[in-house]
Amino acid sequence: MVSHHSKKPIEPIPVCYHFPKNASPDEGGQPPLVSPSSWIKDRKIKAVILDKDGTLFEFGSGWTHSAIDRANSIQAEFKIQGLAASILNLWGYSTNTDKWTDGLLCGTPEEIEDGLVDLLTHHGIDGTTSRQAAREPWNGETAIKVEDIRVIDDPEKTLMSLKAAGYRLAICTNDSRSFTEVMLRGLQLEKYFDYVLCGDDMDVKRKPDPHNIYKICSSLGVDPEYCAYVGDAWRDVAMGTRAGVGLNVGVLSGVGNAADLGAADVICKSHAWLLPLLLPGYISRCE
Repeated sequence: MVSHHSKKPIEPIPVCYHFPKNASPDEGGQPPLVSPSSWIKDRKIKAVILDKDGTLFEFGSGWTHSAIDRANSIQAEFKIQGLAASILNLWGYSTNTDKWTDGLLCGTPEEIEDGLVDLLTHHGIDGTTSRQAAREPWNGETAIKVEDIRVIDDPEKTLMSLKAAGYRLAICTNDSRSFTEVMLRGLQLEKYFDYVLCGDDMDVKRKPDPHNIYKICSSLGVDPEYCAYVGDAWRDVAMGTRAGVGLNVGVLSGVGNAADLGAADVICKSHAWLLPLLLPGYISRCE
């Protein structure tokens, strides 16, 4: 039986480690081989749970074009000038910078639908029509272009290395299962995961509720105190904290900045720095 709370308090990490942006990895793309950190070893991490977008993949890669097309089609349907820009802004996309921020598309499918309904009703569209428009499905098989998916560093190397070292691996994402499976299958990464939890699965709760971590830990047979959670947004760090994970890792590769991730035990440049944190023989250079 997996408990939802640590049975024994773990000594907290006294400082938040920020990995310098100008740190140079070795020729293989990883930090140098040196001795592991004692405070990581003391935590006895057995499983690693990762967020998906902004952590393994660049946020929006593979489906930004679909989001823009969807917003434009809704504007065309209701003939409201500027509606597409409002929708994209709500979702977190800037047409000026061509970049994503921590907007509504960081949420669950249910949150995205409800947010779009609110926006459309604000523009004078009745509730029933707004709900129908918001429920128009995004088909992962056709909406995602696998060739456009941009990975962060080398996720296969990170996952393969952690798996080979005996760690159980899982994904916890707010994204839909159809999108998630297309991305993992398209890049041949699904084989590394013992469990994948998506935002439209049964019996899930939106981040930062810790329920999803408890559910994953129960499936893996590992207590939260022996899990590391890795994510790029404030809601990821908050979820890890509320779940009582043994190692709460924020990564600067997505929508969050150092201030957003400030409650994390460790703030890294990307998932690649999990290797010096968790594998014997590695440690990263830090400021």
